[in-house]
Amino acid sequence: MESQGSTVAAPLPDKQGQAYSQQPAPGYAPGYNAGQMSQAPVPQVMYPPGQAPPAYSTAPPVQYIIQNPQPLVNPPNDYFIQAILVTVFCFWPTGIIAIIKALDSRRAAQTGDAQNAQLSSQAARKMSLISLFVGIAILVVIAIIIVIELVVVFSLY
Repeated sequence: MESQGSTVAAPLPDKQGQAYSQQPAPGYAPGYNAGQMSQAPVPQVMYPPGQAPPAYSTAPPVQYIIQNPQPLVNPPNDYFIQAILVTVFCFWPTGIIAIIKALDSRRAAQTGDAQNAQLSSQAARKMSLISLFVGIAILVVIAIIIVIELVVVFSLY
């Protein structure tokens, strides 16, 4: 079984108990043994006497610049309380949008972004008013329906 100084492993049984021959993976020579890998020589660098090798340098230290934005001195009204009230008592779909815009306005004011704070404030006010008017309209329609039902019910007696 030996040929030219290499050893060949005995066949291993497969799942059914039959032997199969162990073939090397493509690119590997027959008889390759992982424990006998050859190592390439490491090149040696010689320095003149009295001269030390150069010091290994790392990357320059990273400097982080942290800027704390200053909040606005006179922030616009964010209409947060109004947005919550119209969401709970009037019309919730546009009320939720009003809450989101109110929070956007508050965040922009805290980061010092006056333009976005003003735009979000106006959007929060608009959505709050829309919620209020839609909620009032729904209540009026419900009241009219109740009055009509009461008139119909009492007119039968």
